[in-house]
Amino acid sequence: MKLHKMYHNAEIADSSYIQFKSFPVERFNSNNYKINEVQRFSPNKHGWISDNLLAKIKQPDVFDREETVIVNFGVGKGKTYTAHRLILEYAKQEDTLVIVASPYKSLVDRDYSKLSRLNTENNTGLQVMNYIQVTKEKDEAFDKLIKSDIHVMTINCLLQNPGETALEQNIYKRNYLKSLHERCIKEDLKVVIVFDEIHDSIVNFKKDEFILNLLHWEPVVKKVFTLSATYTEASFVVLSYISLLTQATISVYDSDRIKKPERATLYFHLLPYSYEHDLSVLSPLKTIAKDALDKGKCKSSA
Repeated sequence: MKLHKMYHNAEIADSSYIQFKSFPVERFNSNNYKINEVQRFSPNKHGWISDNLLAKIKQPDVFDREETVIVNFGVGKGKTYTAHRLILEYAKQEDTLVIVASPYKSLVDRDYSKLSRLNTENNTGLQVMNYIQVTKEKDEAFDKLIKSDIHVMTINCLLQNPGETALEQNIYKRNYLKSLHERCIKEDLKVVIVFDEIHDSIVNFKKDEFILNLLHWEPVVKKVFTLSATYTEASFVVLSYISLLTQATISVYDSDRIKKPERATLYFHLLPYSYEHDLSVLSPLKTIAKDALDKGKCKSSA
């Protein structure tokens, strides 16, 4: 799989709308894919889109529809907030199991912590597990983990990708995934998979065997969500593979990117120290800083 970098025009417009590359639905609008729906959401007065998106997906015909939902919202618009609440809604269904897959262990820990807290606060009585809890061979504790309603793991774990430093996935995790898959088949469970920050996961899919490991779940998958603020050319290829889990059926939920009226307070420090490395490439920053000072756009603490 070839990876491509996509560059955007860095010119800042005066408009409140941010120029960005919308999701290219036309790339999937062919005989090989079925587009259920394309909808653009507008943020509320606080800049969030989560309430509108939650209301949309909770509609019975959308909630139960087999498809891959591509969520393309900007940073801080409520993607994760929405995902966590939808995860609980799906997991509450007696015949549904949810897998949450993220590119980093830090995100796994975040999702596990927040989902556990929401589960307690809402008294939903669900069992949430973190894949790092899988450390032993099959025993009573192992069986309890398999019976969890929500399984939080890295994308590498789900793909059985051992990473850069191992030849194959840990035997415990392989047994865990095999047993989990067998449970879904035996109990006729519908699986919902949520891929968070999918743009940071492209490298995880670099071998055909990992893609085949993912497609092994196709018979039990009901719905897939992919979340990102920055879909790239390379991620479109990965999305085409992921959509095969739902018969290449796709819905795209997009949003306008609007500038916030408030601007962050930033501090730019220029220190008169000497460094071993050649920092001449940073010399244009002096001109930019001086120009900003002359125009009164910033203040000097010197």
